[in-house]
Amino acid sequence: MKTVLIFTKNQFGYITDYLMYCKYLKEKYSFIFVCVDENKKKIVVEDVQVFYSSAGYFNFVSLIKKILSTQKVDLLVFKYFIGCTVLKLLFSGKILFDLRSASVDANVLKRKIFDNLVRLEALFFTHISTINVELACKVFGKSNKIKIIPLGAEEINYKDRQFGSYSLIYVGTLYNRKIIDTIRGIKIFYEKYNLDIELNYDIIGDGPEFQLMQDEIIKLNLSTKISMYGMIPYANLYSYFEKVNIGISYVPMTSYFSNQPPTKIFEYYLSGMPVIATKTIATIPFVKDEFGVLIKDTPESFADGLYEIIQNYKKWNSKSIKDGNIVYHWKNICDDYSNYLNSILNMV
Repeated sequence: MKTVLIFTKNQFGYITDYLMYCKYLKEKYSFIFVCVDENKKKIVVEDVQVFYSSAGYFNFVSLIKKILSTQKVDLLVFKYFIGCTVLKLLFSGKILFDLRSASVDANVLKRKIFDNLVRLEALFFTHISTINVELACKVFGKSNKIKIIPLGAEEINYKDRQFGSYSLIYVGTLYNRKIIDTIRGIKIFYEKYNLDIELNYDIIGDGPEFQLMQDEIIKLNLSTKISMYGMIPYANLYSYFEKVNIGISYVPMTSYFSNQPPTKIFEYYLSGMPVIATKTIATIPFVKDEFGVLIKDTPESFADGLYEIIQNYKKWNSKSIKDGNIVYHWKNICDDYSNYLNSILNMV
């Protein structure tokens, strides 16, 4: 069995892609996972060795160096980090440079610096992967030599969703996402449409806007309708998906988010839920009429999208939503990923 070392600066289990690679492919490869300890709850996957480093470039590079010197590694996979070219000095074997995202910093100068650094450091690596053609073209200026490993999902809690009442859920970061717009959208929905319906909204995630959003909920007198839970590990989301029936994928419609397909759309689909999603370049191909509605990134448009979902409640069929998106299940994505890893490992 070949040994694959994966490194991310994110703690193991909190970047879904790599968690799924380990979960679905641990029978094919011996995984060693190196990550920075972010003081979050430790996630355990049987048969996967996880090594934790303290924060800081020197600390995690030193740990990688130590592991490479004491264990036989056939392939090193890393999620891009600034200064990654040092890995070429530490390891003479096969390396996969993986880019999961371009910069989404609101500062245009910082975005340009980051994207240019990615482009420069990628020149030192033969094997490069990313999540879609749009991101490959944006960052690298081409896609023909970049392996596309798309985002996927699992059915967190599939069931036949009923629509006598309406329960919304947003799962994801609160950093730079304008999720506060959805809170204001709920208020506009009630004022504009004056419907006598039972409606609740759960927001799961953390970020600098958390307190601001809580204050907004109180200010708009929505405390009985909207609940905020902070960060919940992926493995613990099942119970939260039990009672909900509408998934929210809200990404600002900006140039730097336009090529980022939100993973949660697929998780909502495979759990049998229609979605309300902002109309970015990356979401348009996935949000078909039978799966949900596309909106603009404004509170007013969110309110209108929610009304459209509710008015068309007879249209949403959980089995059809899941079956129509089964290709995005992580098992299928990981099968393709395994083929790609093997093609690198088998190269002379």
